[in-house]
Amino acid sequence: MLNGFKPAVNGIHHTTGAQDGLDPVSKLQQELERTREEKDELATQYRNLLGKLQTMRNTLGNKLKQDAVCARPIPEPLDLAAHARTPHTTRKSSIDASN
Repeated sequence: MLNGFKPAVNGIHHTTGAQDGLDPVSKLQQELERTREEKDELATQYRNLLGKLQTMRNTLGNKLKQDAVCARPIPEPLDLAAHARTPHTTRKSSIDASN
């Protein structure tokens, strides 16, 4: 027995005790109200689970991004001194060419 109701048999919940004296319409109204409350409770649980799932997805995504950044090879430091010693070819500007 759960919340004053016997487990469902063929989809119909059977009431016990205090509700036996009620007419069939009242019994159905109470059953409808109980079913609506269960539906609301399940909808709330569903939304909470979706929120938790979204949080887990975001956390996992962030960790994967961090791991990807950490796993990248570190580039060799740029040797600016060697770069400065390398001769560069420069084109003469049109002003220099006309002189």
